[in-house]
Amino acid sequence: MKRIFLVCCITLSSLFVNAQMVNDYGAVATGTWATVSIWRQWDGLGWNTIPVSFPNSSTTNVYILAGNQVTLTASPMNVANLYVQTGARLFAANPTSNLYVTVWGSNIVCDGDIGGGLASFDGIAFNFEGPTCTITGLGTFVASRFRKSASTNPVTTLTIGMNVTLKWDQASNTQLYNNATGSTRFNVTINAGSTLNCLGSALNPGNVSLDDVSGAGTEDAGGTITVNGTLVVTGILYASTNNPRRGTTTATGNLGSTTITVASATGLAIGQGISGTGIALGATITNIVGTTITLSAANTGAVSGTANIFNSQMPSVTGLSGQSTVTVGSASGLSVGQTISGTNIAAGATITAISGNTLTLSAANTGTVSGQAMVGNACNFNVGTGGLIRTSQVNSPAGYALGMMNFTVGQGVAVNNNGKLELTGANAFNTATWSTTNNRYNFERGSMVEYSYTGNQSVLCQTNFLSTTNYQYWNLN
Repeated sequence: MKRIFLVCCITLSSLFVNAQMVNDYGAVATGTWATVSIWRQWDGLGWNTIPVSFPNSSTTNVYILAGNQVTLTASPMNVANLYVQTGARLFAANPTSNLYVTVWGSNIVCDGDIGGGLASFDGIAFNFEGPTCTITGLGTFVASRFRKSASTNPVTTLTIGMNVTLKWDQASNTQLYNNATGSTRFNVTINAGSTLNCLGSALNPGNVSLDDVSGAGTEDAGGTITVNGTLVVTGILYASTNNPRRGTTTATGNLGSTTITVASATGLAIGQGISGTGIALGATITNIVGTTITLSAANTGAVSGTANIFNSQMPSVTGLSGQSTVTVGSASGLSVGQTISGTNIAAGATITAISGNTLTLSAANTGTVSGQAMVGNACNFNVGTGGLIRTSQVNSPAGYALGMMNFTVGQGVAVNNNGKLELTGANAFNTATWSTTNNRYNFERGSMVEYSYTGNQSVLCQTNFLSTTNYQYWNLN
């Protein structure tokens, strides 16, 4: 038995040592992040190399080593992967504003402590900017805010595999959202057995959104929140989006030219679609210099009047009647979960799979598909099998057709999948901001909607949900 135990210890120790890579940073003493002397770099054998600077790179792995506390005093600090060991702590000690760690890698492992704990507010916050990131660990994770804030990677998927509490309680008090510019998606999955508690404070309860802080950002920010564990939103769940139309501007240009002049280029971005008198069908913005906009196609006539600016992409598209697939000229930049519309594409169809330039859609084509499709960013909220969203209020005003909002309770194929939406506020479905216009609500077989406010509570009836085939409550408590 002793021999077996010794072998196991050596094996585990070897695995731990080999987890580090040469030039990874380790905090070997307590101090502020920007203090170079608290850091050492891994040389292949140990934390022996004295660095010339503190860690701040998208390709650098950072370890807060056991027994040490590191205070974040400047923002943002970039890392690839972040590891907080047992007995270690990473926090900001800033009660008035957020200080961000921007994570570009695929892992945060918190076996120690991140943040200031539940008793006080700590301003440590996180941007997630890589293609994927998973949060796991056996420690305590109490931060201020989670968001996507850059468009370097158009799609970021965050998986939460431990209990996390968010406590940002100032300004918008929105604690989870997509803040990136351009056309981006922030997909967040809460694993079964894990809870994301957007707590905020007593005066500023926590909110959740996808399209910026309140479902109405100026960018084309979308994504999907999938809850297989528990999501607690003590404030407002902004189940809404104003994607994909950014707005309008006056424009002038000449026949045959690939440029136009706009009144203002503020907020415009390369890749956006643009339409108007004399502008070629499907033209997109390829360059911006001052108020001169270069387009992907020459003007078909004199450009004048109002031009519509779209965040959506507009690829050429073909497809057969009755099929749930279409072929696009280019699938570059497209992603699962986006909405798509065009001639004979089913109303409200979304992209469910992408293989090359073949898109699988959520609904069959109503006729022969031809011409150009418009692809916009949807905001999707899915309560999976056994999942729970508990929120005080759902805010869901009318949206644009291409920026569909899809709210599904009990997502999955199980006959009794037990997904649950619990509404704790007196006016949980805010009737002043509730609409079925370009919003879909789907209560799957076996799902539950529970109204749990202790006093009189406004309850929506069946006619309020006339936007999907499963618009009625499956179970109501």
